[in-house]
Amino acid sequence: DGFLIAFLNPKVALFFLALFSQFVSADMAMAARVQVAATAVVIDGGWYSLVALLLARGPVLAALRRHHGKVERTTAGVLVVVALAVWF
Repeated sequence: DGFLIAFLNPKVALFFLALFSQFVSADMAMAARVQVAATAVVIDGGWYSLVALLLARGPVLAALRRHHGKVERTTAGVLVVVALAVWF
């Protein structure tokens, strides 16, 4: 589910277009273009895999379940602060 959400999210595609468009030129070889795209896929896929592996089992998962309410409140507080910073 997480892979499909990230893969089909147009914001992710726009982010990578904006980020990597400065490194790709019209006269670039196809191999170099593929390498730039593969770099994005490996970095993004690696990050999601690492987070899933670290948070999906063992003591971290038990701690997250035990402190579910605190995690939710902390996340909500951070998002409110970010929203206020953007607003002002």
